[in-house]
Amino acid sequence: MLEQTENEYIENELMYLYEKIQNYSKLFPDVASKLRFSLNGSDDPHIQLMLESFAILTSKLQKQIDNSTYPITANILDNLHHSGNKPIPAQNIVKFELDETQINTLVNGIKIPKNTIIYRKVETEFCKFITETDLTFLPFEVKSVSTEKDLTNSKKINLTITFNPLQGKQKQINIDSIKFYLNAPKYSRSHFLDLLFDNNTEIYFKDKKRNIQNKISKNNVSLPYFKEYSESFEYYKNFHDAVKIIRDFFSFKEKFYYIEIIHEEFKKISGEFEIILAYEKNQEKEFSFKKNYILFNTVPIINLYKKTSEPLIFDEKKTQYSVYSNYSLKNFETIFSINSVYYANKESEEILPVSSFLPNEILSSTFYEVKRDLLNPSQLLFNFHQPINKSYNNTPVFCNLYVTNAKYAEKIYENDLFETDYACPVKKIYALKNSSSFIGINTQNNLQWGLLNLYQTNSLPLFDEKYFLQKIRNIIDLYGLNMPENYQETNAFFNSIKKFSINKKMINKSKRMIDGMIDSFEFNFTLDNDNSKLDSFCIFGEFLLFIIKSYLPINNEATIIIKKENKIEQFYRKSTI
Repeated sequence: MLEQTENEYIENELMYLYEKIQNYSKLFPDVASKLRFSLNGSDDPHIQLMLESFAILTSKLQKQIDNSTYPITANILDNLHHSGNKPIPAQNIVKFELDETQINTLVNGIKIPKNTIIYRKVETEFCKFITETDLTFLPFEVKSVSTEKDLTNSKKINLTITFNPLQGKQKQINIDSIKFYLNAPKYSRSHFLDLLFDNNTEIYFKDKKRNIQNKISKNNVSLPYFKEYSESFEYYKNFHDAVKIIRDFFSFKEKFYYIEIIHEEFKKISGEFEIILAYEKNQEKEFSFKKNYILFNTVPIINLYKKTSEPLIFDEKKTQYSVYSNYSLKNFETIFSINSVYYANKESEEILPVSSFLPNEILSSTFYEVKRDLLNPSQLLFNFHQPINKSYNNTPVFCNLYVTNAKYAEKIYENDLFETDYACPVKKIYALKNSSSFIGINTQNNLQWGLLNLYQTNSLPLFDEKYFLQKIRNIIDLYGLNMPENYQETNAFFNSIKKFSINKKMINKSKRMIDGMIDSFEFNFTLDNDNSKLDSFCIFGEFLLFIIKSYLPINNEATIIIKKENKIEQFYRKSTI
């Protein structure tokens, strides 16, 4: 007996056929009467059997197509193509400026829960946003940041960050942790994080009012939003953790630069205190770290879309579409927007304005041919000329287009003001940086096509082992996957690779028949014996698996083996794509 899911596929195919039969009967009533067409197919048992048989065959095909659309594929398409599966919301980080007259009320730290609604007025409309994480108001500010020699150890340098309670706050505050946003330029931010997570750096908490100093364990210092993945949209709720990481990295990197420090003595804070990073001199680099790089009371937000988006409705008479695009350069990111869609119709041409994004390899003069995908009528099939390795290949890409029917906050500018109905002691809420719903493509790289091979036909690359390693490293560096929590592990992994090989293996005939597999690839990494335990590469391994998967077409099998020279330590095994 067929499983319930297969029955559903068959039922959907039959409903589609019955709908087409009704249309056919109206156009050709004489033929329809001979075939004895009715509302539920045909009254002729032989014709009905043919319809049901055809539905069974097409349902299996549709199920294979659905199974080939992996969440990670949809996720990359979401983030690299603006209208891939759904538009990407405008995102930013906002700061809550506390009301000085109510600071004394923050004894336990007022909390604003995740998904709290805030507003921004655009012309005559209010656009809704939600907070992506919980926020606890802390009545602190950074008084100063200083660097000086450690008086107790001449080989060390102390980076001291002095925190001061806001004016009027002298009561003991009952908190378990201190969390702040690192609003620093890229170089200063990366160097500070290097020091913070370096094994040779010692971290101390000093309460100046009580004149006590305690060491903070490295286990009590974290980047909390690296682990807390957004479930704001039901679409992402059941995704694998690696998918969530990649989605967040591509769409909103800034949210990860939050630092949380936990210590039991924080509950007794009532005056000025310090966080001290003591690091060795040979770690020292020339970099500036200013007090305004550390901000309290900030939270990431995302746009809830003050608009409605609907897929384009396709007409049976309009089977071919043509698209032209233009582009603009902003902040060294090239933004391609499709500004018009031309419906190829025998009678006339309709023009419907839409917007989307395409990768930067496509020139503004490139002609796009867009056809309706017959297997999925709500989807368009893009055909355009894409230059890869100085050659032109006709590459199909799947994409949905949306019609915007109402205004919404597409862009957010620095210091834009927000409002909230949530009761909290704030004077104003404002954006920290410029941002928009646009996910631009960096014009200095050609790596995104390595991540999009799953959408391309006949895209199996010729594996060059040296090039493959370099490609992986470039992708990790480019998209910021080399985050502080796995920074050392990632570098250690690449530096310790002594040998790397890719072996293609044939899959036996029975496995091909039963599982539908095509080929098997084995990726072997041999590391130095002196390297640390392989368990520390766990987070990086998720990225490694994702990147390798993006290279292989559907229905291939990938095996990743990581081993030391004299001992095999299996990392991933038979990850089917």
